[in-house]
Amino acid sequence: MSKLIFKTIILWILIAIFAVLNGILREKLFVSLMGIKIALPLSGLTLSSIIATIVWFFLPKMGLSRRIDFILVGVLLVFFTLIFEFLFGYFVIGKNFSELLEVFDIKNGNLFLLVLLVIGFSPWVCAKIKYGDL
Repeated sequence: MSKLIFKTIILWILIAIFAVLNGILREKLFVSLMGIKIALPLSGLTLSSIIATIVWFFLPKMGLSRRIDFILVGVLLVFFTLIFEFLFGYFVIGKNFSELLEVFDIKNGNLFLLVLLVIGFSPWVCAKIKYGDL
């Protein structure tokens, strides 16, 4: 179990690095070229694709074979992401709780909920595609 958690943390760190780079790309390029209303959902779709790709290539290195392990990896990735989002947002950026909840508002074009779904389900979906019936 501790190996699974350690490998999931490594996977999450890799995803987090690409998420930060995606955010920089959004703010420095997408927003200036197309405005926030297009840049925000485009960034969410881009990040979702990046996450699925990272999971696809990292999954074989995890050495998992049971469906429950892939599901647990997805749950842990979502947990780590939410913890980071709220702790970083509150303690580092200084956002209050209502500001932190704005990432869940899809009316503004924020696709963070989609990103969470991709993070949560991609380990199981990728394993199902790669390895067949689990």
